[in-house]
Amino acid sequence: MEQKHITAISLISILIGLATLYFTLPEKFEQTDIKIKGTIQSVEEKEKFTIISFKTKDVLHAITFDKTKVQKGDEIEIYGRLQEYNRKVEIIADKIVKK
Repeated sequence: MEQKHITAISLISILIGLATLYFTLPEKFEQTDIKIKGTIQSVEEKEKFTIISFKTKDVLHAITFDKTKVQKGDEIEIYGRLQEYNRKVEIIADKIVKK
């Protein structure tokens, strides 16, 4: 095969691959308001926010920008919104209530 043919086939393959990826990747995750209950597995305080890992059926992560007095083992109810971060779903907590 000539170099021109190989180059053309390569470019066509790349374009088909990119088009396939574009149409098969999920759309941006839309923010959805939720209320969810769970048991805290861990609390990690950072300088500007706190990450709370809690268990429902799966382990989820909630981010709060307010100081909170929760600890491992607490039963909580989180009011917030779902958000995608680094291709993972997390909850941005507006309110956390101990149960």
